[in-house]
Order: sequence, then C-alpha cells, then structure tokens
Amino acid sequence: KLSKDEKQLLAQDDYFRYMKTGKMFLRSQIDTRGVDPEGNDIKNYIDYLDYHINRYRGSTCSYEREYFDLIRGGFLKYIMQMKIGSMQGAAIAYHNTQRIFGFEYVKLDDMEKRVFGSKEFSDIIFSSSLSILERILDFIIEDQRPNLNKHKVIKIGFYASDEIGQLVVMVEIFEKDQIYTERFREILPEYLLKPIDYYIAHNVKPQVVRYNVAMESIHNGVPLIRTPVFFEAGDNFEVKVQFQRVGHIGFNEYMKFIHEAYK
Repeated sequence: KLSKDEKQLLAQDDYFRYMKTGKMFLRSQIDTRGVDPEGNDIKNYIDYLDYHINRYRGSTCSYEREYFDLIRGGFLKYIMQMKIGSMQGAAIAYHNTQRIFGFEYVKLDDMEKRVFGSKEFSDIIFSSSLSILERILDFIIEDQRPNLNKHKVIKIGFYASDEIGQLVVMVEIFEKDQIYTERFREILPEYLLKPIDYYIAHNVKPQVVRYNVAMESIHNGVPLIRTPVFFEAGDNFEVKVQFQRVGHIGFNEYMKFIHEAYK
C-alpha cells in the first residue's frame, strides 16, 4: 500500500488521465498521426517525406484532405480517448514525421458531430463499447480461470473479420512473465522484429485460444446488418452480443492473425 507522500510523488510524474468503468481501469493516451499517404502505407512512410501540405482545399496535399482522412478514421479513436480522459478537445499536428505544416485545435463536440452525427449517439457507442469489452474480458477470464495462476500472463488480440462478420479474439498464454517481457520489450534485434522470426528463433510454441464474438445492432427494434445507422435524438439503440469459444489454434493460423491484425 502506497503512503500519502508516495501517491503525491506518483501523481506529479504522471501526465495521463484515467477512468474507472465497471471492473476496468483505463488510461487515456492520444498519439500523433502522419499525413494521409503515410497512414495508408506505414511500413514505407519514408517514401512520402516529400509529401507536403501546401494548400487549404483540394483532393491531395491539403488540410481539407487531412481533415477528411481524420473523419474516416483518426477522429474515432480520438473521441474514445478524450472521453476516457475527460478532455474537451485535442491539438492536432499536421506533419509527415519530418516537417510540421501546422496545428489545429478540434473540439470534441465537432469530432462527435462529424463521426456520429450527435453527442447523444456518440455517448451510446462509447458506453456500449466499454460494456462489450468488459463482457469479453469476463468471458475469457472465466473460461481460462482453471489454467491461470499468478505466474502466467495472457495477451489478448482483437481483429474485426469482414470474412465472417465477427470479432476474432486471440488469447496467447505465457507460462512465465520473463517470456512475455522478452518478447514485447521495446528494442529487438532486426532479425526478430517479425513475430514469426521470434518464435522460430527461440523455439517457442505459443499456446493460443481463439474466440469469436458476434454482435447485432438493433435500432428502434429493427436489427441492422451492415447498414448505416441514421440515428435521431431520442432513438433507441442497443447491441446484442454472443460469444463462441473456438478452441486452440495452430502456429500458422496465429501468425496469419498477427499479420492481419497488426499490419
């Protein structure tokens, strides 16, 4: 148990914001993003260092293009992080990792309007997402409880599969803390940067269990199947969730999952 002085010292060095919801304790963190072409080809970002933002409007090389790309992806994660951290907005840097072209402060209300259409729908999606995440974690922990002890560590990966229309969840079980620490430390030799290389080099046979999570959105009592949600004030929106334990998977399937989920 930390003393009062230790808690104060910890708070002084801590620049993150936190949120407790249900059984979960969350930390808010917003990262920067590069210009649009870099985001779509991260591995080859160096090829786009000559991509400059030099105009206000236009389909390329413009602030309009970057803002459009943020609406399509970046704003969604920013909204979630700002809600966790009780923030009112975010200062966004427009850059290509080598040069900064400008900054813009975007209010949370504006992001919610662009992505969800309203703050009400944004709040519903946020609370529903946290509830679903907690239910997934509860299901996995309960299923794995007989196999877990204080020395074991589990790593959970998520991947939304268009092929089956479900959320694929992979749970890798580490027998010892050291293996996890070694595998996921920040600096690895170049020949071990890819997961498959690490496992082969260290003769590690990962223990992985797969789960599928099926979700059905219901808007005003009507089930939605891959269709947009035209939410209006006062509407009812809910998500039904169903869990399936697929079982242990082989090495090749897990490597494919890692490649698809984290590419």
